[in-house]
Amino acid sequence: MKRKYLDMVLTVLRVFVFKVLFFLFLTFCFLHFLSFYDARYANKDILHSDFRIAIFKKDGTFYPLQLSGLDKLTTGNTSFFSKEASGKKSWFEQGTPFCFSYNILKNDGISQIETKLKTDDRTVWSTYEVINGNIIPIKSKIYSFDYMPMAVILSVFIMLLFNTLKKVIKKFK
Repeated sequence: MKRKYLDMVLTVLRVFVFKVLFFLFLTFCFLHFLSFYDARYANKDILHSDFRIAIFKKDGTFYPLQLSGLDKLTTGNTSFFSKEASGKKSWFEQGTPFCFSYNILKNDGISQIETKLKTDDRTVWSTYEVINGNIIPIKSKIYSFDYMPMAVILSVFIMLLFNTLKKVIKKFK
């Protein structure tokens, strides 16, 4: 009798844990899918408003600058190029943690640079080229907590679809 209840509890736990883990996996996949789907290319779309470029100072430090603020930049002691292939810095602004990093993807006359700005609720990847001191945006991609409701809805829909398929398959067996 005890063995029967133990088997029943283990079966329920196994099914429940599998479904929860599968739901979380689907949600994670849909978050990345929505991020990929929302990637914007400069030749077709309007880039995300959080598009950032890396500005390098002569002393080797760097800071992020919004693309819209580029026209206000004075280029006296700043540059768009770096001797380092990558860099990262973190800071707090009004209680929000920020992390900004850059990575030079290719550097043979034309520098292609990817920047990443992370906050507690979003990550923005910006890719651009520097040609003869000119910034040419290529693409921006955002991974945001704002995508969570849509990812959950899609995951629930897929779970319901699988559950329905399972019932149909059992019915025809």
